[in-house]
Amino acid sequence: MKVEVTSINEVSVLSPKGELDLSSSRTLEKIIGEEMGKGCKDILIDFNDVPFVDTAGIGALITSLICLKDKKGDLKLSSLEPQVRRTLQMAGLTKIFEIYKNKEEALRSFQG
Repeated sequence: MKVEVTSINEVSVLSPKGELDLSSSRTLEKIIGEEMGKGCKDILIDFNDVPFVDTAGIGALITSLICLKDKKGDLKLSSLEPQVRRTLQMAGLTKIFEIYKNKEEALRSFQG
């Protein structure tokens, strides 16, 4: 999995490409940890190019959310593909994560 990282208004925007599964979830967690190490407390993951998430990927998201909340930060998700949205809904995680239609809408939510 490739993950493009950009910073917009003090929010780290992660744009992964590929499936978020057992092999790639560690990569995503590592990148989130690196961003936190740089002092970033707010992270947006744009799922525009992620067609699939498995339980390992879900675990990485939950772990990252908990770590960020402990630092008074937040993790938000945007641009979920229909299958990814269904997976998160079935796991009951659409009530835990803030999910936005697109990256722009999610970025605005950090400013409010």
